[in-house]
Amino acid sequence: MTKEYKFENYDIGERIFILKYKDKCTAIDFSGRNIIQPIYQKLQFKGNYILAKNENNKTGVILKDNPQTIIVPFEYTDIIPLDKEFFYIRDDEYIGLYSINEKKIIIPTILPVNMQLFPQYLGEGVIGYKLNSEKGFINFDGEKQFTFNGNFKTGFNNNFAYIIQHNKCVKIDKLGNKLEETEIIIDKNEEDDICWTEEDSWDVMTDGAFGKYPGGDIDYEKFGF
Repeated sequence: MTKEYKFENYDIGERIFILKYKDKCTAIDFSGRNIIQPIYQKLQFKGNYILAKNENNKTGVILKDNPQTIIVPFEYTDIIPLDKEFFYIRDDEYIGLYSINEKKIIIPTILPVNMQLFPQYLGEGVIGYKLNSEKGFINFDGEKQFTFNGNFKTGFNNNFAYIIQHNKCVKIDKLGNKLEETEIIIDKNEEDDICWTEEDSWDVMTDGAFGKYPGGDIDYEKFGF
């Protein structure tokens, strides 16, 4: 490579080198194949997707194998990988949710930026959320279905979900009404009986990529550009 290229960083998992050329980012794979031309301000690889920031400081998502294909338009302040199936989309102080599998926006950018969403508890038009110390389910229009004290166990399926409250597994409907509850008996010698915590949910949501669960409000900016 000529001296105009400067090493920026590399991604071992994606087998990519990111370089700077005239203050723009370009990328080559470990075999030396050029992945993307130097036209973007920032690049972040996520599987077959590239999160890129353009010259207008707007972020979008393009395909790694076909960089001309725009998956998420360059309209957002930031886009943050949430798990293998979803991206947070951010517009200043508001966030929404984009589904990679469905290739569409599930929730527009109408939610407060400090709201945490849990895709593993998504189903039937609602999704689990946490806002400060408040937990509950919210619909795709940003309207809160109900809040509860305890921990999530499942998302909604066939119009009901399960939560954990006071060592009980509680079956609830979409209004938050308790349909039935069962005492949880934990055998400490059986790992399968241990209930999941918010820390476990954090690991699933981020594929463990961001280390130990930080607790409290999440600083989304440290996951973005």
